[in-house]
Amino acid sequence: MLHGELEVLAPKTKSKGAVSFADGYLQPLEVDRGRTITGNAAHVCAYGDETVGFSRFYSAQQVGVTIDRTCSIPYDSCVEREQYLEMIGFRDGKRRIYKIEQVQEKADTAPPSLLLSLSEVKVTLTDERDDSEKLVNR
Repeated sequence: MLHGELEVLAPKTKSKGAVSFADGYLQPLEVDRGRTITGNAAHVCAYGDETVGFSRFYSAQQVGVTIDRTCSIPYDSCVEREQYLEMIGFRDGKRRIYKIEQVQEKADTAPPSLLLSLSEVKVTLTDERDDSEKLVNR
């Protein structure tokens, strides 16, 4: 570049890094009155565990919500806040039920993803689904 010329550059966009969905499967559930699983709300998708951030954990705790886990899922997944999820991890194969407390779009990751803040469901839910509908049998 010569002295006195201005170079026009595109603004830098900092990628937050690659996201992996290699820790297990989850499936959104239809839950009636917070007690009974009546069906599956959406298709099965893979998830990747994330670290619960300090500010996310304490901000939620200040309003009376405990964040037990965070995970990333593909951006095109059909999930909503207050929805329940059935999750099975590849490492231990255990089935767990969580409630979505927050859904955050992460368009700056590769691939784009949704970051879910989850609280573990402490009560036992009655499962009215057929065995063929359960995530355990897939």
